[in-house]
Amino acid sequence: MSEKEVVVENEEVSNIDNTIEETEVVSESVEEILVKESLVEDIQVEDKQKVKDNCFIKELLVGVIDQIVVIAGALATLLVFNLILKIFGYYVSEKETIFLIIYILINIIYVPVCKMLKLKETVGRKILLNK
Repeated sequence: MSEKEVVVENEEVSNIDNTIEETEVVSESVEEILVKESLVEDIQVEDKQKVKDNCFIKELLVGVIDQIVVIAGALATLLVFNLILKIFGYYVSEKETIFLIIYILINIIYVPVCKMLKLKETVGRKILLNK
């Protein structure tokens, strides 16, 4: 063999070695990327679960706030109704029963009235969800 053939063979061997090393580096990089992607997916799943839990708590608090507003409205309506009756010489003898009736009526009309008003949402949603 001549020197040129030996040099060409050495270059081919070195090219093959370089290609093998590059392939190993690329496969290691791909494995690292896959591991990182799986870690990111796990973190995203955990974050979604936290958001769901947090969302449930917020929705629960929205309901509690709305019911407090409805109860306050029912009490205020009962007091006004009782004052109007006192003007004419009457009074509410069974306040609990009348309160329950007023509470049910206000609870039924609360959401539609809030949506029709400038608020566009209930008081609880406006406070906690900032919509």
